[in-house]
Amino acid sequence: MTLQAMLVKDIQKDECISDVNVGVMDMAHDLKEKMRGIEFGQLNQKALWVFRPQDTYAMGFIACGDYMDGGDGRDRYHVFSPNITNNSYSYGDRAYMASALHRAKGVKNAAKYLRPWTTKQVMARVHRDMYSKADEVQIETRHRAEACAREARGRNLLEVRRYSALEANPLQNELKHLLDSGYEFLDKNLEQNLRATFTANEEYEEIKKQGEAPLTFVEIITVDDTQHFRGYTDVPSTSSLLSVRGLDEDTAFKYTLGDIPEQIMGPISVLSMVGVGQYVAGVGYRAGENMFYVKCE
Repeated sequence: MTLQAMLVKDIQKDECISDVNVGVMDMAHDLKEKMRGIEFGQLNQKALWVFRPQDTYAMGFIACGDYMDGGDGRDRYHVFSPNITNNSYSYGDRAYMASALHRAKGVKNAAKYLRPWTTKQVMARVHRDMYSKADEVQIETRHRAEACAREARGRNLLEVRRYSALEANPLQNELKHLLDSGYEFLDKNLEQNLRATFTANEEYEEIKKQGEAPLTFVEIITVDDTQHFRGYTDVPSTSSLLSVRGLDEDTAFKYTLGDIPEQIMGPISVLSMVGVGQYVAGVGYRAGENMFYVKCE
């Protein structure tokens, strides 16, 4: 999906609209009579976002102007939505554009195509960011394990593979057993270095394993002052959007605050304390103020 999207929370609402052409304002007036509960926010002088306050993303936007290649100079009425496929364009917003010369037809198109985003559409917007952040954390952990292993190797005690996983050999097993048994090392620096090496490697192996496990995606929306939690379980932890679009509908769910399982709500509570775009190993990723990827035990 390459259509530009706007979080509803970031839209300047109706009262902030100014210097927008008459054509798109007339289109908005007619559309509001057909679609209940919608609001508008300014995109530019030719276009308005169309949204519902409870949604995560605007449904799309409407515009009046000349958006056509090789057009005849006449303004047309356009709607841009992720639910549109315009094969005349291979990329950009116009690949999601439906146009009409007359306003009545433009309004009809808008009422047809402007719908609240599905959970899959919302997830597709943030999925690659989640994967990139998880991969970044895994790489950082690997580098930390490598640094500790290099220090240990410098003492000629441990042999390590290139990417920090410790070789299973009798000496290392004995050293780890000494650490776990509470043995008091004469060389305290050596003891600290060994602990850091084994701990870092175990952390890396755990994060690597977690990175291969399915996730649960949760989007929180508020309708009539009631929170709803909707999403999918068994979301593959790959960067492929095809894997998101192909999710089995049997894994979809919708809860309220009163019936959401603790195995989902617990990680959300933890992630709510970190900033958007943060990944917490063993817990999940905060994709937005109201969007989470969580690891459920």
